[in-house]
Amino acid sequence: KRVLLWTEQGVGDEIIHSRCVKSIASQADHCVLECSQRLASLFARSFPDVDVVEAQTPPDAALLNGPFDFHASVLDINCELYDSPAEISPKPYLKADPELTKSLRDKYRARTGGRPLIGISWWSGWTFHAHFKSTHLSQWKNILEIPDVAFVSLQYGEGNNEIASIEKDTDLKILQDPDVDPTGDLDLFAAQVAAMDLVITISNATAHVAGALGVPVWNMTPAGPGRLWYWFLEGQTSPWYDSMRLFRHSYQEGWDGILQEIADLLKETAPELIANPVTPDK
Repeated sequence: KRVLLWTEQGVGDEIIHSRCVKSIASQADHCVLECSQRLASLFARSFPDVDVVEAQTPPDAALLNGPFDFHASVLDINCELYDSPAEISPKPYLKADPELTKSLRDKYRARTGGRPLIGISWWSGWTFHAHFKSTHLSQWKNILEIPDVAFVSLQYGEGNNEIASIEKDTDLKILQDPDVDPTGDLDLFAAQVAAMDLVITISNATAHVAGALGVPVWNMTPAGPGRLWYWFLEGQTSPWYDSMRLFRHSYQEGWDGILQEIADLLKETAPELIANPVTPDK
């Protein structure tokens, strides 16, 4: 049968629900996936048995030349595939460009003396939930002061202003790569994320990219309206991504409690990261 799938909502939603694509494609004679332009290259590599087309107006000719026997959004497909979180496979399903990943990792390690690379993202630009999900980089000071590791900005938008401010007031340095734009083609951003030994982030698209690639990621989930359904209400692990650890916002301690917990854990973890760095072709 000929199957047409499409993504919907935000980039994080497109990523988390695209996990079904390989399964559906394996059962179809021909599968077409329509997704946002930013994800097309990454999805095409990750799902080689699928024809990936960019969402546009008017629609791509591959969608108009049907007929299709079945069509649905990937969100609806996932609702049909799983009856409980225990049935979800948390294994990685996206694949970054291995050569580009190695090139970025080699460049960053050369600039940081070969130290483990910790990618960080600290605020969300999603207007409605941004206040509940976001932190300020100044709150990360205890994390950024940990020695023998290098911090790489994975932040989109105007994060360079906060970086400049904290570097001016302290001796801390955060590596920035102006050639990588997380608001543009996510294929390059995925390679940057894959080059990291560890990602520490709030709940935004960076968390989904790292989880779907299988990169170790510590995800700070908010309370209140910013806590979206897919992070559930409790627990340190995610049924979606087996490389993810969840740190949950507390109304009593705010973000400070989480950030201190992460700082303490990173101090314990840093020697292991130094001894066992990520392989370049991850």
